[in-house]
Amino acid sequence: MSISRLSLAALLLMPFAAQAQDNNAVPKQASGCISCHSADGNPLVEGVPILSGQRSDYLEAALKAYREGRRTGGPADLMRFYTKELSDEDIKEISEWFAQN
Repeated sequence: MSISRLSLAALLLMPFAAQAQDNNAVPKQASGCISCHSADGNPLVEGVPILSGQRSDYLEAALKAYREGRRTGGPADLMRFYTKELSDEDIKEISEWFAQN
């Protein structure tokens, strides 16, 4: 039984397709974010901010402000809980991920 060229090409490209899927996966550190903001950054609940397509520098500054207690009111206490253990690198990764969605 011979392998067709199309089947061979599919077999050769499978690792690259898996890698592309992994690159689009929600960062592990964002698991707390998706409970309110959803995996694609477009929440289903009214009043929850949309993260998808926001500028990464804006998201990064907001997350750091929540983490450091400089942002108050509204959901600040909840956001401080979710951001308190995030490193600067975690925040950068989360911000870039939501910005590209």
